[in-house]
Amino acid sequence: MIEAEQVTAEGEERLMDVGPPVVADRQAPLLIQPSQRPLDHPAMATQALA
Repeated sequence: MIEAEQVTAEGEERLMDVGPPVVADRQAPLLIQPSQRPLDHPAMATQALA
């Protein structure tokens, strides 16, 4: 197994940025009722041709 300092070009040790883990949002998203959108009711011409 090759150690990290042997892999670098100049023999320098590599540093790792070790920070806190990413934490998911603790509060669940609010459930909302679906609402009517502009595409819910197509224009009359498209209904007649369909």
